Amino acid sequence: MAPYADDIELIAQDIRRQPELIRGAYSWFKTVAADAARVVNPPSRVYLVGCGDSYDVGWTAQFTWERLLGIPVH
Repeated sequence: MAPYADDIELIAQDIRRQPELIRGAYSWFKTVAADAARVVNPPSRVYLVGCGDSYDVGWTAQFTWERLLGIPVH
């Protein structure tokens, strides 16, 4: 058996079970997010911070977040 073959199979198993885990966690996340939204004052703006690839992703996502949130995103 090749070195690290067991590790690769473990990673593959984790990848295959992600959709089920996300489906299972979605309703919980939606409930927790709604509860948090009732407690926290809505922000007046959002700042996305990053460097390198993270900066590029934040910059490209800025306009989508503005449209979804209805507040300025920088």
